[in-house]
Amino acid sequence: MVRRGVAIAIVGVAAVVVALGTGLGIGLRDDDATPAPAPAPTPTTVSGLSGAAKTNALKAALTPRKVTMIPSEGVSTTSSGSSRIDGRSLVEVTPLEVSSFSSTSDYATAPPAETFVDAVSTEIFQIPNMVLCYVASVNWTANLNTGPYIAEIDPFHCDNSDGDRIKGKVTYRWVVNATGPDIDDASDTRDFKTNVWVALSDTPEMPNIDTEMIVKRDDVAIKSDKILVKNFTFTYQSPTGSTASQRIKGVVRRECETTDADSDCTATGVTWWEEVTRGSNSFTAGAKSRAENDITKASFQTIDFDNGSTQAGQLVTTATLVKTKAYGQSFCDELENRSFFGERYGAYDSNGAKVNLQSYVHLQATGSDGKTYNADLHYPGNLYISDYDYISDTALSTAEKTIAQTAFTDGNVVEEIVDWDDPILNVNKRLKVSRGVLYKFTATVRSASDYQGATITGWFWDDTNAAEVEVKFRYDSDANALVLSSKRTWNGGSLNTNSITTPRALTMADIDNQIIRCWGSIFGRGSASLLNLTHFKVSDAQTVPPGSLSSHLALTCGERCIDQTKLSSASSHDSQFYGSPNGYNDARSTYKKYVFDKDTGSLKEDVSGTLGAEVVMDPTNSFFDSGEVHMVLFEATPANLDTLSCTATTDVCEEPNKLDVHYEWSSSNWEGMAWLEDPSDSASKKFMDAPLQLQGKIPTDAVLLRSPSGTDYSGVNLNVRYEGGWLGDAPFICFNPMTGSRAAPEVDQYGNEECDDNNGYHRRPDVLIPDGTTFKQPSTGDRYVLKLESGVEMLAPADASACSGMSYDTSITVPTAADYTAFTMPTKPSMTGLSVKGTDKVS
Repeated sequence: MVRRGVAIAIVGVAAVVVALGTGLGIGLRDDDATPAPAPAPTPTTVSGLSGAAKTNALKAALTPRKVTMIPSEGVSTTSSGSSRIDGRSLVEVTPLEVSSFSSTSDYATAPPAETFVDAVSTEIFQIPNMVLCYVASVNWTANLNTGPYIAEIDPFHCDNSDGDRIKGKVTYRWVVNATGPDIDDASDTRDFKTNVWVALSDTPEMPNIDTEMIVKRDDVAIKSDKILVKNFTFTYQSPTGSTASQRIKGVVRRECETTDADSDCTATGVTWWEEVTRGSNSFTAGAKSRAENDITKASFQTIDFDNGSTQAGQLVTTATLVKTKAYGQSFCDELENRSFFGERYGAYDSNGAKVNLQSYVHLQATGSDGKTYNADLHYPGNLYISDYDYISDTALSTAEKTIAQTAFTDGNVVEEIVDWDDPILNVNKRLKVSRGVLYKFTATVRSASDYQGATITGWFWDDTNAAEVEVKFRYDSDANALVLSSKRTWNGGSLNTNSITTPRALTMADIDNQIIRCWGSIFGRGSASLLNLTHFKVSDAQTVPPGSLSSHLALTCGERCIDQTKLSSASSHDSQFYGSPNGYNDARSTYKKYVFDKDTGSLKEDVSGTLGAEVVMDPTNSFFDSGEVHMVLFEATPANLDTLSCTATTDVCEEPNKLDVHYEWSSSNWEGMAWLEDPSDSASKKFMDAPLQLQGKIPTDAVLLRSPSGTDYSGVNLNVRYEGGWLGDAPFICFNPMTGSRAAPEVDQYGNEECDDNNGYHRRPDVLIPDGTTFKQPSTGDRYVLKLESGVEMLAPADASACSGMSYDTSITVPTAADYTAFTMPTKPSMTGLSVKGTDKVS
């Protein structure tokens, strides 16, 4: 097994700039992929497109793509949108008719989905592929010849392999200047040229990078149904005179061989060379490949930064197999029998318009020192104050950070930035800040078959054995039943051995004939209770924004719930997480009362009619650098107390999740409720929009492509969260790209599904949703259709003997320094006054 750090072939910051060019224009055989057929209305050919459709086609040709050495088949994801299944009780969503969308709608003019192969060769380019995600957000194709601008990039979705990124907390600000020809004007002979000044503001130990990308005008070929880039050169280097401890230089050249008679590339290739200098030590890496007539041949050199050694690798394919030598190991994979999953999607409303929610807003405020400071406000109301000076392009000092924090406190007037290019459009707002957020959980009864295939964890108290018991189960569509796979008893601080050696049908006796609370990623932010062997009671979570209630909300929590006196001494999660009343040992007479203020969004403990301080995290306690306050609460109305079987004060209430409505309070550095008000009208409030919580079903009439796990998702219900193209809470499997092995997610005692990262397994979506599939937002009834933007193909491992007759091409040599030619970087424009035009913070 190759450790993750060793498997990275490209230096960290080097990858930032390599990736700027690596996937640009042509993918390594990606352009050989068969374009996915588009649902009606069928667009005309590229040469006949105009307006938005033609702009999108050019963007698709020039937008960076992920890199792989293995040819892509392409995906077909069309569907008529039918959703009826005979004999099964599943949620029906009336399909939107995409054929009724205008031919100029966002849905109809969206370019075909791109695809790439996720395999060993992808692991070689792991970091460049991460940064390709960044570079796709620079948006230079939409800003040709407009002068220098700033591209804002959030690393949350692109650089979060360790799961330690917080959405909106860090913003990279890169300067971009892109020029190029009018592709329709034969007299416009300019070449495409893009310079990006790369700076990673939260990693100051890494060097800045100068980059230059060139695509000659004559190398852009417009075919009947696509645009090809025949050649491009991308060069990168540390700035002249750089004194950084690490310096870098490198080049990427890409080729797509084609003639006027060809409709596609007849051959493709890539040359990449890079040198990194650290002090007196230099390291080089590189790759060279060529793909033609179903055969790809490549040689590459990677670096093991643990010991500074280099590792040679090679790759060769036939029409049916791929053989790879990398990291001292040999791999054999099938090119046939691939599986597929969707990586990114676009969501479109009932008119075919792409969804653009405002889940964030940029703010600025004047500090006590007269300087301008910046912050971002994200859903549900998380306020992130930048520790970077946007004007001078430098980090804030300790004193300036304190001033910035003060400038964005509750009640202060700030400016909402509407258009970075025109400060006159900025709007004065009063910033309101509550350091906690209240979620309302509304329950509905759902069939267990709606969640088939997902591992679900439940806990209950076994009265007979006086023990806490954990069970794991999933709905099996073949057995048409919930199948129990694990049952373990909590004993002395640990779980006993699983007593279920062979999975079998779950019985009520297995759960002591109780209603048990369950967890699983398929339920999203909400939770569920298993009512019986066929149905769940599922609770959907929605924020309770200030101003949305007609009166203050009186809430109750168990005796061990938090009060302000516990916050400064908090030292573990045990002192902050509360699910009480827990249903078995805390009497109602000991419960605590709280009041949620309808106007301020604060939560305070009510002690005999007197309200105490807010129950929120203590920012001076280092525990809250990663810890949080979390409480489960309910309204103690007579009806609710009766439902919880505790009408008498001496009773112990059942758990609040049994109610149709209960509440949860969270307070942390990453979860609060800030909003904006009109300074002259406090009733005029602006909150950030929530991601779309969507529910729908995979059509049964579509030709579904094989899923990575082999699961047939035809007719399966999905509950997903859509934000910025990514789908949260969709089914996933665990994949080891070095071995090709796939495994079901591991589920911890809290129901969280994770992959075994320590053994090389990474999370991969397990379903490809057909274009035009309709989803509904349960809270509003609004319907949306999804359309694939980026798909991934996965290969199946083959026995090594299958590749025994394949030979590497030893004549392909790894590039050397001779392949690199330095360039003169233009003077970096001052960031003062530049517009912000590129961003990946779209939701």
